[in-house]
Amino acid sequence: MSPKERWLHFIDNASRSKLMVYACVLGLIALALMSWSLFDQGWIPIMAAMSVGQGIGTLSFALFLVIVFIDLRQAEFRPSIPPERPKRSDD
Repeated sequence: MSPKERWLHFIDNASRSKLMVYACVLGLIALALMSWSLFDQGWIPIMAAMSVGQGIGTLSFALFLVIVFIDLRQAEFRPSIPPERPKRSDD
C-alpha cells in the first residue's frame, strides 16, 4: 500500500470526534507547559515551553487541520442561487 493510499484510507475512515479530542488534549498539554514557564523562571521550564510545548501545540494544530480537510472532502458544494423576487400582483 503506497503512502498516498494509506493517507486516503485514513481520511476516509478517521473519526473526526476522536481526532478533535486528541487535538484539544494536546493543546491543553502545550498550554500547561507554556504556562509553567511563566510561573517558574528557570531554564528548564522555559526550554520545555519553547521546544516541547511548541511541538505539541503544532501537532494539535495539525490534527485540527486534518479535521478541516476531512470535512471539506465530505462537503457538498452547491452554487449559490439567489431566491426569485416575489411577483407583484397589480389588483
